[in-house]
Amino acid sequence: MEQLRIDELKTFIISLIDSGVTQTEIGKRLGYSRSQVSKFIDGGKVSDEFLAAVEKLKEEHPEHKEVTEAKKSVEDLDFILTKDAKNILGVCKATESINGFSVILGNAGTGKTETVKQFVKSSSNVVYIRCNCLMATRDILKAIGRACGTVLQANSKSEMFEELIEYLIHNPKILIFDEIDQIMPVKNIKRLRPSETFTISSRNMATH
Repeated sequence: MEQLRIDELKTFIISLIDSGVTQTEIGKRLGYSRSQVSKFIDGGKVSDEFLAAVEKLKEEHPEHKEVTEAKKSVEDLDFILTKDAKNILGVCKATESINGFSVILGNAGTGKTETVKQFVKSSSNVVYIRCNCLMATRDILKAIGRACGTVLQANSKSEMFEELIEYLIHNPKILIFDEIDQIMPVKNIKRLRPSETFTISSRNMATH
């Protein structure tokens, strides 16, 4: 595995030289001497720090960035921005901007889950919780904690609730609850108003 890494980095350095970049210039970019670059090309042993410097140079190289962006574009091809998806993203962004609450209702297969997952990817401040009918209150609180990146230490439900409230006060998050009808009657969901607070935070979105 290590030899494969070395071979790939050596190929990258050689490609730079073939494109007209001198070994002296490569050395300057790496923070090493020309002789170190030559030694690496010839198969000599170099330090891990040198290899790390070459990897960094490779990541910053324009061609590498183009390949990375192309790969990202291919990965995103599965998500199609339909009219429904645009509307859902609009609701998500609007809810985020007003620090409010929204409920997204729709038939199965309309792309609600995939769209909110795309929204989650676009922000480091959004967390996604998928609900299921087996969840008790304690399970829901733990799931929210995990999604937020914290492990609740309290034992009782009320203490867990307070601990989670305290965490969210200092680390505000937008909470997205998918399949909310699994833990909450639909008739209650439909009664909710944007001004109301749901569960534990005033920054929540629920999808059904």
